[in-house]
Amino acid sequence: MSQKEFIDFSKVNVEKLKRDTVGLNTFESTKEHFTKYLKEDAFQDIEDMIGQTWVFLYENQIIGFITLAMADMNRRETEKYQSFPYGNIPALLIGRLGTHKDYVNCAVGMEMLYFALEEAKNLSKDYGCRLLMLNPEEDVVKWYMDRNFTHITHNGGQDICFIDIKLSSITKPK
Repeated sequence: MSQKEFIDFSKVNVEKLKRDTVGLNTFESTKEHFTKYLKEDAFQDIEDMIGQTWVFLYENQIIGFITLAMADMNRRETEKYQSFPYGNIPALLIGRLGTHKDYVNCAVGMEMLYFALEEAKNLSKDYGCRLLMLNPEEDVVKWYMDRNFTHITHNGGQDICFIDIKLSSITKPK
């Protein structure tokens, strides 16, 4: 298959990952460990109630997936939240976000980010959720920062990228 150029996102279906999800066996990310995660490890995370994986289907093919889980960030991670009234700030965690190798640079990642932001906003209405966060791999930090995420470097530990959903201006175009 070759690199795709356009996706009609109005025709994309978003579903929870199941063992019989259409296109699961043919999914290939540009990152081999993401392909393995989707085909093998995501099911264990779902069963263990650690995270839920959502697949984005287009023309009977998985074009991307995102795994979401609950998390929090210690307010001491950044000066911005020193006055936050609690020790930890509730968050929705992007555990994994992977795009099919044939759909790189087709805005699939951005579509999945819109989805995650909407999920975080919905959680904030019912339970409280202030941040959308992730522990990014080094090669995607700039992509998130270009979308107004704050990056916190942890020497010897996992970096954090986050966006405050209360203050975020990221919205999906109509």
